[in-house]
Amino acid sequence: GGASNGSGGNAGVSGGTGAITVNANAGCQGHLYENLVFHGIKNCLTFNGLSDSIVRGCRFRNPPIDEGAGQFIKLDDNNYSPGPPESGERLDQIRIENCVGDGSPDGSALNSVVDGIYISGFSNTIFVTNCSFIRLNRSFYLDSTWTGEFLYFQNVEAERASSAGFVFDSGGSSTQGNFITIDNCFSCTNESHGIQLSGSLDASVNITNCNVRDNKGHGILVDSDGGNTSIVNPVVAGNSKNNSGTNHGIFIGNDVDDVYIAGGRCGGDATVRGTGTQGRGILINGSSHDNIRIIGTNVTGNQNSEGIGASLGGGTSGNKIQFNSGSTLSVNT
Repeated sequence: GGASNGSGGNAGVSGGTGAITVNANAGCQGHLYENLVFHGIKNCLTFNGLSDSIVRGCRFRNPPIDEGAGQFIKLDDNNYSPGPPESGERLDQIRIENCVGDGSPDGSALNSVVDGIYISGFSNTIFVTNCSFIRLNRSFYLDSTWTGEFLYFQNVEAERASSAGFVFDSGGSSTQGNFITIDNCFSCTNESHGIQLSGSLDASVNITNCNVRDNKGHGILVDSDGGNTSIVNPVVAGNSKNNSGTNHGIFIGNDVDDVYIAGGRCGGDATVRGTGTQGRGILINGSSHDNIRIIGTNVTGNQNSEGIGASLGGGTSGNKIQFNSGSTLSVNT
């Protein structure tokens, strides 16, 4: 990498197409990248079409902010087309574990141009475990070209992103459907949302035991309509930081269907106590929704004493809202 010690920490190097770039053809697999240190550089690891490979115990520090947009790790296909006839190479079976990435260019500032892990194209069966990516533009990002399947994030941290911690888009459904799991993850103190499921995302998403606190936007923004979004036992508190009452713990966008929320706490301050800055624990935006189920969630400790906001209109079906502490709302359509 580079010196990364100029004014503002911008003396590093861009890495060009990547400090390490793999443009994989058929049979290119079995790579191991372990105990590597990338300092003062962006575009550190770029895998195009690689399969069955591991990134383990690597560290990423002090990327420059005057070298344009980039990322620490990018996963993509290699000109893949499903055909027929099939051509190019999909990226498949990648493990990223025990890695630490800090995007600050100078030890304190947030980075607005470099992402942590960036996934695009047909990138399939990716496990990210026991990793921390902080002070980046977005810690974990799926762009609007992603059409892969099966992503798993477990025990990972997104903190102090200049945008949102997790931002998930997609380019449409794959042949088998897109499935994303976020388990035991932490997304806090970000400048926007903790977890953002964008409107373009076409995926079934399962979020369990998440810790989403002290973000300036919503804790969890659900704008996607991918057939199933499940949020179980969340801790979502102290969001809408610096803008009390404006944003919410969990926000379900207009016309979004098939959302299940069960258990957990959506309210309180950043320490999950007292009254916090969230407008409501859960807000269902608009009146047209089917199969919204919110059962047994604690929504006390928000700016609005009614912890769940909803005005579901006629013609909706399958909506069940009940047994939520801090809410008098009961819906059964």
